[in-house]
Amino acid sequence: MKKSKAYSHDIPNASEFEDLRESWRIKMGDSRELREKAIQLTIASNEFLYGYQWEWCGVPIIRHPDDIVLQQEIVWKLRPTRIVETGVARGGSLVLSACLLEICGIKGRVLGLDIEIMQHAIDSLKPWLARNRIEVLECDSASKIAVESVRNFLNDDVSPALLILDSNHSHEHVLCELSVLGPLLPRGSIVIVKDTIIQ
Repeated sequence: MKKSKAYSHDIPNASEFEDLRESWRIKMGDSRELREKAIQLTIASNEFLYGYQWEWCGVPIIRHPDDIVLQQEIVWKLRPTRIVETGVARGGSLVLSACLLEICGIKGRVLGLDIEIMQHAIDSLKPWLARNRIEVLECDSASKIAVESVRNFLNDDVSPALLILDSNHSHEHVLCELSVLGPLLPRGSIVIVKDTIIQ
């Protein structure tokens, strides 16, 4: 079997391997050809609703698998005690966040905000709601109610939080969410804006 260029030399130590990984990321990020192919693949696969075909712990999650892996890396490094998500859909993303906190040994909680939370999502979330790992609130994610709820949820916790914006994907709404929810986050927090390919 032919070795890839990446492994044509001796096995690198941990530091060298991390340097190699960083160089691969930079090269991938700089490749216009790869970016164009990735966009075309995303558009083509969307015809088959690729993002809707997955589950997390038996709950449908509207997310691409590589986004799930990237969120795991962020949670592992950031170690948030609070995760706020706008957009609940079928509940899988909230379950993912709660599971990642648990896997990482973090005693944290997840808050999901959505303008309408369907009964099938509530039913799927029951085990996590019962253990107080997840809470949900019906409201516009850029409203005064959302701001007050997120402020109370964060409860003056100074450790970094994770905010995931995945509700109304219009430019105006996302900007409004960033404007009203962003300032509530403790220093060092991270915001993930989902589905930026939409606009």
